[in-house]
Amino acid sequence: MPTLNSIYEQAEIDILSLLGNTIDLTNSVIGAPLPDNQAAFRKGNEKPVIWVSYLGSEYGDNIGMGTVAQEEHAHFEVIIKYKNRRGVNGIYQLEQKTQFALLGNYTTNFEKFTVIKKNFLEYVENEWHYQMVFRCLTVAVQQADQTDPALTNVPFQELIVNSTYTYIEGDINMPELIVDSDTPYNVEDQIIAPNGDIEFEE
Repeated sequence: MPTLNSIYEQAEIDILSLLGNTIDLTNSVIGAPLPDNQAAFRKGNEKPVIWVSYLGSEYGDNIGMGTVAQEEHAHFEVIIKYKNRRGVNGIYQLEQKTQFALLGNYTTNFEKFTVIKKNFLEYVENEWHYQMVFRCLTVAVQQADQTDPALTNVPFQELIVNSTYTYIEGDINMPELIVDSDTPYNVEDQIIAPNGDIEFEE
């Protein structure tokens, strides 16, 4: 299971992979995670450059039953830098392709990408810098088998049920995952209907 230190790095890689479906990141455009040093960020390039970076997260209320489970809304930025804003592979066109690639899509650990904002950042050394910020969803779940429980993030492949999500089976005291089932499934006195809603027997 991925840890808090790795899922965001993986998401950056996954986002670049999604962008590669609509943008030529091999020959026409340079795409990479945002570098950790300013020198690499400021380096000029003849080609457009797309940087991807995790910005931070917001957490919702506890939605677990006896165990902490919170929706996590993570924010990722896409920074596009190039000398041209218009024309082929100009910033405006790359913004549009980026939005098309990510909007409504999902990665290994996150789903439901939505765009929050587009910003002009700066004009430095004959290059325009623009920013796009996307929000996506995962669930942070308490590890109930640890003496000092920690939050962990559960891949959405383990959570999605008919386009909605419920909770994984295992050590945590929650209903089991149901995949492509037309029949309600009983967990003690809990019933998960095919639409993922939780009901209780009388």
